[in-house]
Amino acid sequence: MAIGLTIGAIRATFLTRSWIILAIGLLADKLACSTIGLHRHAVAQRWSAEITRQIPEKLQEFFDKAWIGPLGLAAPFFNLSEATTANDIIKSLLGILFTLTIWGLVGSAICRIALTRMADAPIPGVKSALKYAIQQRKTLAGSILAPIALIIILFSSIIILGVLTKLPFAGPVFAWVFVPLALIPSCILVFTLIGCILGWPLAMAAAMAEGEDLFDAFSRSQTYLFQAPLSFAITFKVGFLLQAIGYAMVQFLSWGLIFILHSGFAITGFVTDPVNISWSNKLPAPWTMPDISTSAFNSWVSLITHLAASWPIGFAFAFPAALYLTLRTKVDHVPPTEIDWPGKPEGDFAGQTAPHESASVSE
Repeated sequence: MAIGLTIGAIRATFLTRSWIILAIGLLADKLACSTIGLHRHAVAQRWSAEITRQIPEKLQEFFDKAWIGPLGLAAPFFNLSEATTANDIIKSLLGILFTLTIWGLVGSAICRIALTRMADAPIPGVKSALKYAIQQRKTLAGSILAPIALIIILFSSIIILGVLTKLPFAGPVFAWVFVPLALIPSCILVFTLIGCILGWPLAMAAAMAEGEDLFDAFSRSQTYLFQAPLSFAITFKVGFLLQAIGYAMVQFLSWGLIFILHSGFAITGFVTDPVNISWSNKLPAPWTMPDISTSAFNSWVSLITHLAASWPIGFAFAFPAALYLTLRTKVDHVPPTEIDWPGKPEGDFAGQTAPHESASVSE
């Protein structure tokens, strides 16, 4: 879809009428700018040089906040793979438990809100979204435990075949049969690992979209991933770029909000300390705590900037909703507006618009 729209836009620029309109615009702009002495090309060149100079620093900011921030969710798993002592292993396991418990609930609630917003279903409030995520806890937990159990079973079967090849006398002979036989669980294991890593966000979205059905959530996530890998890759790429753009917008808006607050309170004399507020200012690390001090203004500024820096983490849970609806439409031809929601009337067909519940939104 993303490629098709881009090609359509390029083709539109080749139409004769597009060239005529472009020529009219260039002529009118030249006449207008000449009256005020504005040289667009000179200004553009100057800003291009400044932007080029800032690119390495700004890209580092994006890597540090927009993309590495959500990667922090997997930090306990990385720690476990690098653990060398019992203390490190215990700490990593506790981190995994906290991650699955806290972000399994919070992330699923965010995903639920995103799904209902995209499907034009009743958008739940904070309490309703968290309640719905808790109701789907068996499905959410099962979507994690089921592939882990399958991985353990497959790997154990490979180990058993390896043990049989160590039998005296017969082992080397059996190896000619057991080694190619081990390729079967090995291949399944590779695909299971891929499905577990890439498919878990889809399983979470399926649980939030389809209701409480572990088999349905698990099977859909794996089926969509492997039947529409190109759609998955393209949608993921689009989401990756939009996350960077969204982070830049959130960064700009947060500094704009702080600038307005500072200007207003500075007039009254409430805020006396000068601040250097610029769109190029860096936001704090997303996983650090806000600086709460005796100054109300500074504390709220710290809270605002930390929330802005953490926006990509919320996006990481909202994006699976878009990814899931896109792949479901591609594979099963189910309209994006078709999701399960409490109180949904029987025979609710695709294309119908669900009424928005003002009571739930205000919770």
